[in-house]
Amino acid sequence: MDPSLYRTLKTSRGYTYSYFVSTSKSTAKPTLLFLHGFPSTSYDWHYQAQYFASRGHGVIIPDMLGYGGSDKPTDPLSYRSSLVTRDLIEILDKEGIKKVVGIGHDLGCLFLSRLASYFPERISAYAFFAGAYIPVYPDLSAQALNTYLKARHGYDIYGYWFFFNREDAGTLIEKNFQTFFSIMYPHEPSIWRTHMGPMNAFYTSVLNGETFKKDKPDWMSEEHKNHIWESLRVEEGGEIEAPLSWYKLATSREFGQDDSSIPQTNLFPPSTSSIFFGAAKQDCICVSTDGVESFETDAWKDHKVTIREYEGDHWLILSCHEEVDKDLEEWIGSLL
Repeated sequence: MDPSLYRTLKTSRGYTYSYFVSTSKSTAKPTLLFLHGFPSTSYDWHYQAQYFASRGHGVIIPDMLGYGGSDKPTDPLSYRSSLVTRDLIEILDKEGIKKVVGIGHDLGCLFLSRLASYFPERISAYAFFAGAYIPVYPDLSAQALNTYLKARHGYDIYGYWFFFNREDAGTLIEKNFQTFFSIMYPHEPSIWRTHMGPMNAFYTSVLNGETFKKDKPDWMSEEHKNHIWESLRVEEGGEIEAPLSWYKLATSREFGQDDSSIPQTNLFPPSTSSIFFGAAKQDCICVSTDGVESFETDAWKDHKVTIREYEGDHWLILSCHEEVDKDLEEWIGSLL
């Protein structure tokens, strides 16, 4: 992505964000706000940035708080969705953008979901990839969620949350970063089921420096791999503790309590909103059937929901980017 198209903003709470901007070439083309997840940067959307900017869309892609060129606080409370969503709105305000189509992947889906709760007037439509819309559950604990999903699927889903919550997680990851990388970006999607979801599996693998048949998936370029290493490895000038802070928040009581003040009327996007869900059929953590079935409940009966399923793993916006880009373009075109 062109470094000259990055800008910075110091938000009202004092954190500086770095973000990619390509301005709209036509008032008929909506601006698209892309939100990445863990352990990524705005670079995860580089295919989409090129594709949609070349077609005249405005494109805004922040390095989310804790990642890339943005500030990297290690206080978990800094990552509360009520605060991060305000930061994102301040970026839109600086760019003079009143309304955007919001597009999220992984934890980006969480913050897109909360934009629907806190600032629904700023989002005209919502697209979710891998992760679906995340409802507000003020009293739901990470342990209870993991227990529920294990009963549903027959295996642990969120065991890695508890590893990332350990005080020594950052040190262990830095010590055996290749192991961490090979699990987060697996050459075989099933590695997530055996090494990421089960309790203590990720911790044991990183602790022992486990090696894998391939060091990265076939779809990933060396340039992309080097970008991730430089953004996360301390010895490369990166920072892993800040991204891990989200998981420390997610396993604390403050995670649900932060959203407890959201009114019942804002628990879902407005019924006039169009929704796109891109399901990754080989994702062992964000299980595609969970997302598809969630959008088939009564909560969405008045929304216009478009669902597409992809033969890819969690990183479908990269591994299936040509198909994803075309489907997104068609969906966005239907909004006009």
